[in-house]
Amino acid sequence: IYVGKPHSHHYANVHAALSAGKNVLCEKSLVVNSKQAQVLVDLARQKNLFLMEATWTRCLPFASKLQAVLASGAIGEVRAVQSAMCFDWTEIVRQNPDHRLINPNLAGGALLDLSPYSYTILALSILPRSKASPEPLPMPKVVSSAIKTPLGVDASSTTTINFEQPDGRIVPGTMSSAIDRVTPPERCALIQGSLGYITIRTPANVPQSFTVERYGAGHPMWMSDMEHKSTTYDFVMSKGTWGFAYEADEVARCLRDGKKESDIIPLRETILQMQVRRSRAISSFRTLRADACIFCGRGDRSSMRSVDRTISPTPKLSRPSISSSKVGRRQENSIPEQSRRILFAQVPMTPSQLCNKVADFGICD
Repeated sequence: IYVGKPHSHHYANVHAALSAGKNVLCEKSLVVNSKQAQVLVDLARQKNLFLMEATWTRCLPFASKLQAVLASGAIGEVRAVQSAMCFDWTEIVRQNPDHRLINPNLAGGALLDLSPYSYTILALSILPRSKASPEPLPMPKVVSSAIKTPLGVDASSTTTINFEQPDGRIVPGTMSSAIDRVTPPERCALIQGSLGYITIRTPANVPQSFTVERYGAGHPMWMSDMEHKSTTYDFVMSKGTWGFAYEADEVARCLRDGKKESDIIPLRETILQMQVRRSRAISSFRTLRADACIFCGRGDRSSMRSVDRTISPTPKLSRPSISSSKVGRRQENSIPEQSRRILFAQVPMTPSQLCNKVADFGICD
């Protein structure tokens, strides 16, 4: 089953599908916080089912080529990485104030919608390679800031993550995401090394090319007239495919080989990404408490002390209908009754009403 609903619905839809014994490919972001991600991962492993976050960038030929070039030492040791994924959606949200991009009830904002791509560039470059494993990855140091809209969702955010390398070095990666400006087409990412650098052409979700500029050793300051070697790698996809075809191929390969998770997008890396977002404390979904229920906003009362009291109450916005067009009628009968009511409800539900239906999902007090 492919889940492509707004971020706010991912947890309930994926949980219901896994509970029904279905393999799942879920759109990024997998969920809205790390607690939900861990619950879903544990459920998938308990039921011996396949689960993958649909971050198609990792499945593109671009990703494997970039990692191969870096591993070859083309730019020496990687010393720092910057990446950005920004779109100007000002006019879109002006025409539709309830649009999912800025609607807190649909987990709107740049953090969940765009930052997975800017984070992916960092992960491909400086997160040490890992394969599928139940062992958690170490949490890096994270420093971040954000600017929020009047509705309380993040319009832009910038985060620096210190990734520890196998040799003990710390390499900083800085990522930006925004819905109020545009990333220049010439560059969405810069990877700086000891012998050169790599620029990646926009957009970060489907990079069109990257260029390796190698200037060699002995240049503490590189001037534009210095002799250097430049190599560009272009990536042309078939018209209309975007990244869906590549992630679908990855899922098909995994299912064919009997795998329950992808080595390209390991579940522990998905959990780590959600932990990084949690540490940023800029969640756009109704509240800053990352452990709160995604439907009613309740959470551990002891964590109330950490809530930013300056945030204004979430304005009343239109509530979404809870349905799933991706789950066919044929599969409906195999879904537990309570989950089926959630998936196939034809009337809008308020978060508190839905919360009562999914209390047993382990996210609400």
